[in-house]
Amino acid sequence: VDIGQKSPTLELREQIVNEIKTESGVDVYFMTADRIDQAANKLEEVTIFDSNSSIRKRTTYAASGEMAFNAEKTDLYLTLFDGVVHEVQTDRIGGFQRVYFDKQIIPLRDVGNELERRFGGSDRSDREMGFKLLTESVSSREEELDSVRIDSREKSLQALRLALGRPIDEDTSMVGTMEIYQTRNRDAAFTDGTSLLSRDPITQSVVISSRTRASRGASLRAAANRYKVEIHKKLAIAFACLVFTILGPPLALRFRTGGVGMVAASSSGIFAIYWLGLIGGETLADRRFADPAITMWLANLVFLGIGLILVSRMGSTTSTPRDQGILRFARVFRRRPQQPDGVSA
Repeated sequence: VDIGQKSPTLELREQIVNEIKTESGVDVYFMTADRIDQAANKLEEVTIFDSNSSIRKRTTYAASGEMAFNAEKTDLYLTLFDGVVHEVQTDRIGGFQRVYFDKQIIPLRDVGNELERRFGGSDRSDREMGFKLLTESVSSREEELDSVRIDSREKSLQALRLALGRPIDEDTSMVGTMEIYQTRNRDAAFTDGTSLLSRDPITQSVVISSRTRASRGASLRAAANRYKVEIHKKLAIAFACLVFTILGPPLALRFRTGGVGMVAASSSGIFAIYWLGLIGGETLADRRFADPAITMWLANLVFLGIGLILVSRMGSTTSTPRDQGILRFARVFRRRPQQPDGVSA
């Protein structure tokens, strides 16, 4: 396999949280970097979040780093320089460890194929995707979101069974939490009821895992919504050609003696309003303030309505002088059709 297809420096984004999954999907790492040198495979201001263990949650900070794959191109090795590791230990009360280092090598096992699958050369932005790829991306994100919801519900039920002392399914994180819980109940007693919540390993495990799944779910919803917005935007822009075709002839008849300035002014005004509606609708839809099916089509519906009204009045339209064009256009919606000559009231 070509190294370029699996080199994460070609695909990982700067200054955002990059999720890196193992091929099995069991372990997940989150990495950020202020700067990525794609040519030299170097990183600056690196942060790595590792919460795969139910007992130890580790965050690594480094001033710089380098990336390289092993010979089989399956394992990614991060060589970090001048950093510190913060480790929270949930197997003992108040467990926290801070370790400074000049150089540290962090292996990320079995992430090569996953990086190629998720960040390979075929990956394109939403604006570069066609309708088929956009639809598949939406379906993929929604299926993964459903999986996160199911997993969250199962983990919550297992935590409830554990708290009630009932048997639980075989789950690494829950079994580890149960062992901690039994050890603490045997070796220590809480003297203050208010400290129970903060020291209870079940609560800590549920809170940490719930936050992780909630963050993952929010990311999936945002991605699916972004692809939906792009689908509606592409369709709305294509449909705008038909809208402008309907809107153009009645305007041309009304302003045919208005000169180039009148035509340019009216065209620029219509384009500006449509552009603002499209950009504003995209922003609202991306932030999930409104449904993209409404925001991306609103400008089309408005101009389509105006165009149909103007077309219905084309039979009574006369040419408009340049100095009266704007006023006559503003009164077009209130004007009654003129009666034919020679017909009395």
